[in-house]
Amino acid sequence: MDDLIVERFKRSRDSIGARAFLDRLGRVAADPRGADPSNPVERGLADLMGCTCAGRDTAWRERLTGWLPNVFDDALWEVDNLASGRIPDPVDYIGMRRRSGGAGWAAQLVERALHLDLPPAVHEQPAMQRLHEAFEDVVDLHNDLVSYRRETEYEQDDSNHVVVTAHFLTTHALEAAVLTRRLLQKRLSLFDRLATETLTTEASAGRDIARCLQGLKDWLAGDYAWHEHTTRYRPEAWQHQRTHPTPVPARPNGLGTAAADLPRLLRQDSHASPGRADTGVHPAG
Repeated sequence: MDDLIVERFKRSRDSIGARAFLDRLGRVAADPRGADPSNPVERGLADLMGCTCAGRDTAWRERLTGWLPNVFDDALWEVDNLASGRIPDPVDYIGMRRRSGGAGWAAQLVERALHLDLPPAVHEQPAMQRLHEAFEDVVDLHNDLVSYRRETEYEQDDSNHVVVTAHFLTTHALEAAVLTRRLLQKRLSLFDRLATETLTTEASAGRDIARCLQGLKDWLAGDYAWHEHTTRYRPEAWQHQRTHPTPVPARPNGLGTAAADLPRLLRQDSHASPGRADTGVHPAG
């Protein structure tokens, strides 16, 4: 979905086309069996929803599908920002990513993977909601650090915490990356503390909550490992793609130029990797 939206709608700043595309995706998610998919995104979503929701109760299905309109809203918001030349401030950006990013949706899949059925009352607990918010922030902020060069050089996009922080503080991208990483560390520490507190205060709920929290930790570990090993964010994977309609500079220019050294920053700071907290996440930087 990300790649298709970049090529069809972000480059052309086509908000109207993006809305029509995402509205149709919403209908596919709501009724995958009755859908008539017309592109790879719709076919993938219809297959995913049909397989994932099979055998699950109504409350869980509604909670999972309830996230998808938010995910689509986030994609449209990004296109709208580009079309209007608007760079959001960091507070708005974090709020939108938390509400609409794919991390919240993915967190629901932990229960599916572990064959759990936590009652709605558990999810409505303030501590669990805060824990999920911290989880979402960790996933989103880490992705923004790793994907910065691809998003700013190849996709020509501003939807990245490093970009919005640099713009808001009128500082260079390297300093914004340091601030983003510090925030990431704090959110991961909060996630770890809330997980420990939840296990203590919700002891009566027993083994299922403990398994779910461990599942979230394992998901973060897998997410960090994927980002480390995927070629998606390596410059050689996108710098020479001929489908780009405009020349891509060998070095970043404009807002964020200093972040050409971002990979070096991350390597130097690997001793303080978010994965070093007590979450079971152990990426190599």
